[in-house]
Amino acid sequence: MNHARSFEVINWDTAKAKLKSREQALLNPPEWLTRADICQRYRISRSTSYRLQEEGKLPEPSYHFGKQSPRWNVQELDRMLNVGKEY
Repeated sequence: MNHARSFEVINWDTAKAKLKSREQALLNPPEWLTRADICQRYRISRSTSYRLQEEGKLPEPSYHFGKQSPRWNVQELDRMLNVGKEY
């Protein structure tokens, strides 16, 4: 059986950068918001949150902690909703 493995050869600076990036991801895990959290954080009503989602201005949930537990990534929401914008 041929079990050939391929390895990527990288220089020391690239390796350090990749490790630093992974370290930052572990130190700053994503914050997950429920719909109620979104409404409170952005000061919008529940019905407005559904309307924004239908219009494509609010992204689909990034993660589900169960069938009825959608969650949104706060960084993705901030980018998409342009914090400070009025509805």
